[in-house]
Amino acid sequence: EEDKFWFSLADGDALLWAQGIAAGYKFDVKIDEPDVSPLQVQGPNSLELMTKVFGDWVNDLRFYRFKEVNHEGIPMIIARMGYSRERCYELFLQDHTKGNELWELLWQAGKDLNISAGTPNVILRLEGGILSYLADMDRTNNPYEVGLDWMVDLDQEDDFIGKDALRQISLNGPEKKLMGAEIEGDPITVFNEEHWPVLIDGKRVGSMNALVYSPRLNKNIAYIILDIDHAKSGQEIIVCSPEKDILAKTVDLPWFDRA
Repeated sequence: EEDKFWFSLADGDALLWAQGIAAGYKFDVKIDEPDVSPLQVQGPNSLELMTKVFGDWVNDLRFYRFKEVNHEGIPMIIARMGYSRERCYELFLQDHTKGNELWELLWQAGKDLNISAGTPNVILRLEGGILSYLADMDRTNNPYEVGLDWMVDLDQEDDFIGKDALRQISLNGPEKKLMGAEIEGDPITVFNEEHWPVLIDGKRVGSMNALVYSPRLNKNIAYIILDIDHAKSGQEIIVCSPEKDILAKTVDLPWFDRA
């Protein structure tokens, strides 16, 4: 449906924000939070599994599009998106009593595809350059700072909140930039609950916002936000962890392209 939009949210207050806009502008829209249970199917064999279970129409499902289906009495929304660089599908189960039934359906169909169970994978997220709101950026950042300028259409006739401000940023350039960093040393297994300061020549120039060890790359990788004057690939930086200062080098994102 062209007039129906589905937002898959993690942390944040986007629901209240959208409801506030609708009320403030008196838009004739319905905004609600559906009672659904999400399940992701991702990996190099995800398309084969999805077509095997749901049919060939899955081949034509475009990125960030979704379809409402009822498969063998199991109601769900199937969307072409996910939380890693792998080919992903998200299934939003609309009847929680059918959870085990849906799980077994996919599990049995995927046995010959070497299916396995997992959890949200931060390693794959960072490797693929996927962002997490409030972890990697917050409301103080703008799309031009975090590599999402490709989603901004300033030439459209329709107005939207922030259009004039974004046009000014587009003309003047952003003040900060999200980049990657590779950190030297042994695998870092702790999770940074706070943003760690980033220094160049003893001066704070940004923060390290997310960190993980990548077995595939055999190195520690991170997201950092730097002042624009220092946002250059290949630059040595110091990351100030609570235990010690760590040498790192800036790199462009992503480490791996999305499938």
